[in-house]
Amino acid sequence: MSEPSGGTPRWRRTPDSRRAAILRAALKEFDVKGLYGAKMDDIAMTAGLSKGSVYRYFPDKFQLFSEAVLTALTELLMQGGGGTPQERHQFLRRIWKVTSDPRFRSAHRLSLTRDPALPDVAADAAKLIDEALVKPFSTLLGQTERAQPHDPPLTRARLAVATLIGQSTKESTTPHSLDAGVAFLLRACELEPESPQADGF
Repeated sequence: MSEPSGGTPRWRRTPDSRRAAILRAALKEFDVKGLYGAKMDDIAMTAGLSKGSVYRYFPDKFQLFSEAVLTALTELLMQGGGGTPQERHQFLRRIWKVTSDPRFRSAHRLSLTRDPALPDVAADAAKLIDEALVKPFSTLLGQTERAQPHDPPLTRARLAVATLIGQSTKESTTPHSLDAGVAFLLRACELEPESPQADGF
């Protein structure tokens, strides 16, 4: 019997490994072809399984789409980590590393897909990002900033993470742009909102 790209004969794979293979294959197919262009047959072929096997795990393409996107985001965001107040720079670099991963780019872009048949994937994705990245960074800012009720750490953290995600998902990013972006965000997070250096943040 032929073996899939992972090297394990399909009949030996556990249910969990089959499910993971389907989710990885689905993310690739949806990223290239979109929700309606992707075919379950192609996803099954990429996963090294039969179409019937795919339907045993996922009753329809909409549920598969949702789970492929949210599973990829969850796996990657678990790498975000937290840290001490002195590690804010490293924390932002970890956010950059996670969000510039090709799987994150695909999943984040796909999470913005709107269709009445889909659950609210965008809201679920935003919640994952909030819990894994925004709130930990807000905690780090809150430990070092003086209280500013009109501009709380959570607001600054949300803007910083959104800015970093937007920049990191551009294909033209470089190590220099990362260092410049992280330095700017850290500086902006420490400034009063009225400071001209914070313009555009």
